[in-house]
Amino acid sequence: MIDPNRRFQAGTTRSQRICLLVGLVLLIGKHLLVIHLPIEARHYNTDDLLMVRMAEGLVRGNWLGDYSARTLMKGCFFPMLLAGLHQLGIPYLSALDLLYGLSCVFFVRQMRFILKNRILRLIMFAVLLLDPCSYSLTNFQRVYRSSIIEIQVLFLFGSYFGLYFRYRSVPSFPTGRKACLAATLAIFAGLVLWASWNTREESGWLLPFVITASVLVMAEILRISKHSEKPLRHGLPHLLILLLPLLILTTGNHLVSLKNERVYGERVRLEEVDGNFGKALKTMYSIKNEESIPYVTVTREKLERLYMYSPSLNQIRPALEKSLEGYYGADRNDQDTEVEDGWFFWALKTAAFNSGAADTLPKSQRYWNAVCLELQAAVEDPDSGLILQKTMPSALMSPWRSEYADLFPPSMLSALKYLISYREVAPSIEPSGKAGAEITRRFERITGNLALYSDGFSEALLSSQNESYKPFYHVMCRLGKVYRTVNKPLACVSLCAYIVLLFISARAKKRDLVSGILVILGMGLSILVFLAGVCYTDLSAFPAIRYFYLIGAYPLMLGCESIAVLLLIQQFLKAKQSEDPADGADNRADDPDALSE
Repeated sequence: MIDPNRRFQAGTTRSQRICLLVGLVLLIGKHLLVIHLPIEARHYNTDDLLMVRMAEGLVRGNWLGDYSARTLMKGCFFPMLLAGLHQLGIPYLSALDLLYGLSCVFFVRQMRFILKNRILRLIMFAVLLLDPCSYSLTNFQRVYRSSIIEIQVLFLFGSYFGLYFRYRSVPSFPTGRKACLAATLAIFAGLVLWASWNTREESGWLLPFVITASVLVMAEILRISKHSEKPLRHGLPHLLILLLPLLILTTGNHLVSLKNERVYGERVRLEEVDGNFGKALKTMYSIKNEESIPYVTVTREKLERLYMYSPSLNQIRPALEKSLEGYYGADRNDQDTEVEDGWFFWALKTAAFNSGAADTLPKSQRYWNAVCLELQAAVEDPDSGLILQKTMPSALMSPWRSEYADLFPPSMLSALKYLISYREVAPSIEPSGKAGAEITRRFERITGNLALYSDGFSEALLSSQNESYKPFYHVMCRLGKVYRTVNKPLACVSLCAYIVLLFISARAKKRDLVSGILVILGMGLSILVFLAGVCYTDLSAFPAIRYFYLIGAYPLMLGCESIAVLLLIQQFLKAKQSEDPADGADNRADDPDALSE
């Protein structure tokens, strides 16, 4: 006679194998699809080309390359990744897609504590994996740091959710292998947090989530400690595990500063964050304009006064005037002689370097310290007539203006609509454009991928290569169209599903359902924090409501939508199973994930 338990176990194995097979097919299929895209080589000295130059310096063993006005203005992680892939001989686009696929697997794997049904998790995996942003022009084909933001977001949020679930789902502290797994997750979260912090300067948007998630995990640790015979002895190691991410972040940043000191002569990680350039820029921003011009904190009128009170700044005046002229066309109002905040700091930094006043890091530190002290002394002098205004925490954030209070809500709504609509998100098989043959070849050498560049090929060869990309390109465009069509109604459905889950949770008070609601809430609030930062930049400095800048919000949006809808489906399935006890028993036996942790 056949043991029914063995039959259930066999069914479980078949279910696992089928889901694993489908997941692998999705991973491999998408990989074969996207690796046929060309890279986009852009000649921007402050963006794409800067990343390539820094990576080339790492490959040569020269850290981030020779010091320039731009070297320590952007984080080192993306160039490190680019150089590492080059040294390993792994093509850039292939590595990006594999890393993104792994991040989706990792994130969905952590969701097994709330999504017990494998098929539901597989659906969520497919939704995340096929996200059009993961094979779009500016977030995949460009050789730029935005291409790894989605990967970092999924890894970081998945790590903290995994930590939370591991303490919330057990009555006592994890021991042995499970305790090691919790420590590993914390270490991994710290490494990803450091990588994110050294990818974009505005990664501070992650801190509210990290702090809140840490507090929730701490609360679970304290809950378990209450039932422990020796709460201090048993709970303290787990509280220390929780501190590992912030310890790794602090230590990693300190090591980068030490490396910069060894190579460039000063202990500075990023000049606008912990260098004197950032302090001088904030001091300039703190002096109020006599006239209000949108997006411009340092007007020409104010700059003339700054020249008067700062001999050091006046020293680079010819270079600064020339540098500012180069950014006139980049502004939203290219008819005036003002330069918006999004470009002003680049013009200022470049002018000081080109004039020779700050062409090394030690000279830069001394020069900007002198500017800062001179302007501060002028502000303290009552005869100067300079009026102070409040500045923001970051040197790269423009001061708050009263009109932003009215403009901010519609800007947030506009950004949310833009995000949900997947507007402008698409791949490209067009030639790279203005980079030039020499620069394009540098991009190709460091990435191991080809770029379409019309001036470097005969028209026949260009047409032939373009035709070879088209079948894959059309498939990706159709996938993007599906997301653009479906995501708007899905966002509405997921919001309704979340409200229903709140109602069910209030009545049933199920732990797994409460955990799911908290996960959705954490991601949703993080989206709002992220959008707030982007909208503030759009209102004050430069046009920022673009998917290029919003990239960190897309995986969180898909996560919120899919978890809300799938959790509700899971509740309906459970309700149906409860009507037939035999079916319910079968399904519980078929779900080892619900029993193994």
